Amino acid sequence: MSLLESRLETLLNQRRTKGRFRSLKVYPTNSLVDFSSNDYLSLTSSPNLRTSYLNTLSSSPNIFGSTGSRLLSGCTPSHLALESRLQSHFDAPSALLFNSGWDANVSFFATVPQKDDWVIYDELVHASVHSGLRASRVGERRRRSVKHGDVEDFKSVLEEILKEEETLSNSISHEEGFPSGEGQKEGGGRLKRIERDVLRTDGGGGTIFLALESLYSMDGDFCPLLKMLEVFDNLVPSYRQCVVLDEAHSTGVYGKGGRGLAYSLGVHKRIVRLMTFGKAVGCSGAVLLGPETIRTFLINFARPLIFSTALPHSTVIALECAWDLLQSSEGDERRRRLFALIQHFHKLLNELLSKTPSNVLRLPYPSTPQASSQDNDETSFISTLSPHAPPKSPIPPSNHLLSQPAQPSQPSLSLSGSTSLSISLPASSSQPSTTSEQTSSSSSWEAASSSSIQTLTTHKWISPPVDAPSAICGLLTPHPHRLSAFLLEKGMIIRPVVPPSVPPGGERIRICLRADMSSRDVERLVTCLKEWVDIEVRHGNSDIPSKGFGVKAKL
Repeated sequence: MSLLESRLETLLNQRRTKGRFRSLKVYPTNSLVDFSSNDYLSLTSSPNLRTSYLNTLSSSPNIFGSTGSRLLSGCTPSHLALESRLQSHFDAPSALLFNSGWDANVSFFATVPQKDDWVIYDELVHASVHSGLRASRVGERRRRSVKHGDVEDFKSVLEEILKEEETLSNSISHEEGFPSGEGQKEGGGRLKRIERDVLRTDGGGGTIFLALESLYSMDGDFCPLLKMLEVFDNLVPSYRQCVVLDEAHSTGVYGKGGRGLAYSLGVHKRIVRLMTFGKAVGCSGAVLLGPETIRTFLINFARPLIFSTALPHSTVIALECAWDLLQSSEGDERRRRLFALIQHFHKLLNELLSKTPSNVLRLPYPSTPQASSQDNDETSFISTLSPHAPPKSPIPPSNHLLSQPAQPSQPSLSLSGSTSLSISLPASSSQPSTTSEQTSSSSSWEAASSSSIQTLTTHKWISPPVDAPSAICGLLTPHPHRLSAFLLEKGMIIRPVVPPSVPPGGERIRICLRADMSSRDVERLVTCLKEWVDIEVRHGNSDIPSKGFGVKAKL
């Protein structure tokens, strides 16, 4: 073994010891139910999409590689036509295709923010944002994270930035009252010329970027977008703002015709949006939507775009066919089926978690009161339907339900304004069913009280605010590998998620629901989870304290 291989093997063994080793596995999905797939609308198994795709391929003159990058031979009429379609569909000023969401994020954050700008990002944004920022001109001091989904922390960070700029501006004014070379030191060091020049020319520093995701992939919770924008508008003039929203997990699922969260809330025209095609769209690639100037800038400076072969014709054709379906009545029906399935799963899971010690299995609720007290328009509609909206009060040590606020009866979930879907959801019990002392005992969860069920009324799905649940559910457990293996024996693929994908203490299994799953599939899943919980409680196998985890991922 070479020196290099020996060193690498040592590092791999360290991961094995910590239970963080990863490997590639192929499962016989024809005999297993796959709860790990991001194919939320089950488009990859759609007979209609398959037929449409094959028919289009058979009549297309070009079906293989694009033969070059977009700046060479890879800019074809097909690529431009798809960009034009996406620009129109998403109601955007311009559209630029990328080979992946990773490439798009890295391209944007490595090139667009300049060294005099600020970048604020939610601490759970995708790793590609961090990779882009590390390659950018923005220094580490000008990159600020905010607690996940915490509007108050975002406000505090903004106020800190503005205070720093005010201090710098005052220092410049003080400098200019001295002879040349005097008074140019602040805090023991010379003020950076770029900062002085920027403040002198525009009077307020550079652009302040805000990087968010509409739906976060590990917790399955939604971004409090409207409240974040409200804070931004109250503190920063619009000409200094640039909001970048990664809609990877909402593309195709939320908004009319799958246009995403920002479109649903009516704020899409002020946001740079990343829509990806490897999840609900069932293909690959991504599109960045925003001002024409940003598109032109990326064409000139984005290395992943400049030095990569463009999407192959077969993928462009697949995307055209996929969006035909997503904009059709079948797309509406698939979204309707998915949301109904999620509601059913939430009801069953609520009943289980209401009786489960939180040190055995729990939801990834925020651990800070600030993050758990957001009361605004968009989180109120999300908390109605999603288990992952922050609760309205600090987390008790025992398990929480997938809690929802009280609502009138006669629910309806409408996709087109003419077809309704009746749903019912569980509500949290008035008192937590399991205390921290009880979680360390060996008493079975059957002795705990059951959750109550109430009926909710939802708004029409096509009009903001959007009432729609998350297809992603993270369940925290100290033994994710053991639980994953147990479920695999029962015929279900559910992957464990461990550090560094999540921080220590955030180990979990991640459940994804898909439109073509049956109610029997989710019923069997919850039955198996119940069986595993019973074994864990009976044998006392869980060994972590019953406390809330601070879930962060600074990659």
